[in-house]
Amino acid sequence: MNIKFNKEAFEELKALIKTKENSVIRLEVLAVGCGEPALALCLDKQRDDDFLVEVDGISFVTEEKFKIHFENTEILYNLEAFNGGFYVHRLHI
Repeated sequence: MNIKFNKEAFEELKALIKTKENSVIRLEVLAVGCGEPALALCLDKQRDDDFLVEVDGISFVTEEKFKIHFENTEILYNLEAFNGGFYVHRLHI
């Protein structure tokens, strides 16, 4: 998985992880339709069967079957623009 994020997202993710000991950022697929999948993230614990990748000191996990949906992923943070502040989407490279 290739994950990129803006400076604001990096700072918010690091702060989020500090709120709960042994936590990771879980990348989730909320729905898959005829277009792009709906992607999300949340604070969680790592499970035995998770796929794990670390980027700039932040641990991201997802279910093995979902990791293909997170190739070339970008995470942006802007509290005013995005509901909840975070926006997760795939880059078309």
